[in-house]
Amino acid sequence: MKLLKNLNSHQWLLVLIVGIGTFLRFYNLLDMPFMHDEFSALFRTRFSNFSDLIETGVRIGDTHPAGVQVFLWGLVSLVGENELLLKLPFVFMGIAAIPLSYLIGKRWFNEKVGLLTAVFIATTQYTLTYSVIIRPYISGLFFTLLLVYFWTKLVFDKQFRWKNWVGYILFSVLSAYNHHFSLLFAFIVGITGVFVVSKKQIGKYILAGILIFAFYIPHLSIFFDQLGQGGLSGWLRKPTFYFILNYLKYIFHFSPSIYIVVVFTFILTLLHSYSKKLTVFYKISIIWFLLPLVIGLGYSMLVSPVIQYSMLLFSFPYFLFIIFGLLPKDLSNRLFTFLVILIISLNVFTLFSNRQHYRVLYETSYYQFLKDINELPQKDKAEILIANHSQISIYYQEKYKWEFNYKNVIVTELENITLDSVQKIVQKSTQPYFIYGGVSYVNPAIPQIIKQKYPYCILKNDYRASNLYVFSKAEKQDLMQPIFEEYYNFRQPKATWNNTKDLTITKQNVQMSQEQEWGPTLKLKLDTLLTHKNNVIDINFKVKIEGNKEVLVVSEIKENGEMIDWSAVLSNDFLINNGKISMYKTIELSGLDCGNKNVELITYIWNKNKAKIKLYNASISIRKGNPIQYSLYEPILNNYE
Repeated sequence: MKLLKNLNSHQWLLVLIVGIGTFLRFYNLLDMPFMHDEFSALFRTRFSNFSDLIETGVRIGDTHPAGVQVFLWGLVSLVGENELLLKLPFVFMGIAAIPLSYLIGKRWFNEKVGLLTAVFIATTQYTLTYSVIIRPYISGLFFTLLLVYFWTKLVFDKQFRWKNWVGYILFSVLSAYNHHFSLLFAFIVGITGVFVVSKKQIGKYILAGILIFAFYIPHLSIFFDQLGQGGLSGWLRKPTFYFILNYLKYIFHFSPSIYIVVVFTFILTLLHSYSKKLTVFYKISIIWFLLPLVIGLGYSMLVSPVIQYSMLLFSFPYFLFIIFGLLPKDLSNRLFTFLVILIISLNVFTLFSNRQHYRVLYETSYYQFLKDINELPQKDKAEILIANHSQISIYYQEKYKWEFNYKNVIVTELENITLDSVQKIVQKSTQPYFIYGGVSYVNPAIPQIIKQKYPYCILKNDYRASNLYVFSKAEKQDLMQPIFEEYYNFRQPKATWNNTKDLTITKQNVQMSQEQEWGPTLKLKLDTLLTHKNNVIDINFKVKIEGNKEVLVVSEIKENGEMIDWSAVLSNDFLINNGKISMYKTIELSGLDCGNKNVELITYIWNKNKAKIKLYNASISIRKGNPIQYSLYEPILNNYE
């Protein structure tokens, strides 16, 4: 109590900031289930010996360094697979990052800069999200902040202290073993020191760098093996230059109010300091923030996609230093306190309102739709299909003793569900209801297939990166009712369809000859048809193909004449019923980088293998999608009608 009485106004603000940051990290923490990446890490701790952990759980099964995985392996052996106990070390590292960022900001600039930096580390969704996830992100921020703390002391303090050198070496090594981008950041810090350390210290500094590298040598073979795996092109799209703008919007909660406050503060600091030289620390902040961003973007654009917001977390404090680093230390304490309280209020308010953080993050797809299925009254009268990681489903059923029978059609995300297997399950079902829960990386055409036998969707729950549907045979309100639909039987010309004049029309069907490579083609302007950026387009062609030749249904999405998406489904992916094949294709616009102006859909049959094709009908419809599909990193739109 005596210590608290002696605190000055700035120290009280720091206590307030750390307290709020702690509260936000512990708020509803007991209800925070594992995310997919956490399950991946958890399942890769199930090895009886260290050798298997490294060879199978890290070298082959992961793209990250071994540090955090080894830590989790040891932690699981002590506390088991308990969500709270596994998350606590990461939560505490997230809390510790708040005063650490303050101390560095205070040392580099002044106390006010340190406090404003601590505010954003404490209260943004960016840092809060990674503080409750057992992955190498908040640990990387924690390690790199300690690395910079000790680096600053050994490079800029005149007095030699062993603890600064030991701290610098230790946390450089931990950063290297934590994540490839925290390794990159540690390397950038190390190289920076060569240019700013005193001549008297340069020999010791180079020796410290050699020691850091020596400690990393045991990991080099893993590093090169993982580097040989390439990037994440299997599921991560190549970024555009909009990545930077979207990143900035995300860290400020997509909030115009926060934009205004931050930009206004930055402009005021620039006006105050325009005639002054930039300090060495301000120049370092620019380099440390921009270099990882440029390297990550460059590699992702030119080689293979790797960059994500999580990888920039380690350099995030230095972006805040760029914004606030010119703030004068003689700014009125009253005005500064108002600014801190204003930013805290805006960040916390938008965290709950704009970002719906605790709903979006805590209602994870894997847990929530399994929980909801268990509570459904139709579960005992339904065929249940779960497109999920089977180990995750088993984990939750065993943990909560949920008793419902289901078919799980995914073993891992790499062994994705085949559409013909879904058709078989639907065809064989004799139940009055069909329940389907699917995660976002599964083929989105599955609901369209189910509706062919169960035409009425009576329940649709949207979660981040997943959905739960209940379909019924009996006529009821259909929650998947299209907002636009076009049906075509190929028998007469239609303004929206091309390549139809060479079709042969008979009483029984419409035929494409073997010489026709490009079949009937729909061109549809979407500008007036779309109601939301997350709308879904369903495409269905019913055909009959002579011989064992493959036919494709292709879709193109163009914006201002530029190709945004090209994809196709193959006739061999579907079942043959009475000689006919229904080819289903679904496009989720939420996964595409396109707006809602000058957008065009083109879909057609590609007779690539010169087959003789009989055409029966085609339908194209637009329906509501999942408005919060990618809401963890994208804005949540309120006008979803």
